[in-house]
Amino acid sequence: MAFPEGAFLNQYVLPGLFAFVSQYEGMDADRAKEALLSESWRSMKDYASESPARTSKHPFGKIVGLSPQTVVRRWRGEKPLIQSCPDLALRAPFPYRTVFEGKYFRKGGLAAAETALATDIYQAFFYRGLTKLPATRTRRPAWDYDYACVLAYDGTADGALLRAWDGLRERIGRGCWEGAGIYVMILRGH
Repeated sequence: MAFPEGAFLNQYVLPGLFAFVSQYEGMDADRAKEALLSESWRSMKDYASESPARTSKHPFGKIVGLSPQTVVRRWRGEKPLIQSCPDLALRAPFPYRTVFEGKYFRKGGLAAAETALATDIYQAFFYRGLTKLPATRTRRPAWDYDYACVLAYDGTADGALLRAWDGLRERIGRGCWEGAGIYVMILRGH
C-alpha cells in the first residue's frame, strides 16, 4: 500500500478479482485462492496462494527502447539474467490462464498517456512472449499463460489515459486481442 499502483492492485483489484473468480462456475473461495497469484502474495494470503514470478531467468527485460549496448553492458554485469514477475496472474484451476500488468496513471496529458499505453501494452506482450515452463517440484507455478491483461487506473483529472486508449482502440484494440491475446482495460474513479 506504500505506493499508488500497489494500493490500487492490493486494495481494489485483487479482492475484486478474487470475488469474481470465486463466483465463476466450478470455482469457490479455496479454488480462487489457488488460482490467483500476486506479486504481493505474502501480505495478501486471503486472496492469493503464491507469487507469479517466472522460475527461469532470461537475457531480456520488459523495458522498451534499451539500446543493444545497454543490454550487453547488463549481460557483462553482475546480474546478466532477469527474472520476470508480473503483478498478478490466474492459473488452473481457473480455466483462463492470464497474466496481468497493473498500472496506475496519475499525471500527464494525452502524449504521456499514449506513451504509457505503448509501454504497458508492450510489457504485457513481453510476458506473453516468454517461453512456457512447467511447474517445479517446489510448487513454483508454471509459466503457461494464454492471455494478458493490461489493467490500468486512470487517476488524472481529465481522463487522459482513457482518452488515449479511446483514440487508439479502433486502430489497435482488435490487434491487441486477436493478434496478441492482450486485453486492455482502463478504469476510472468517480
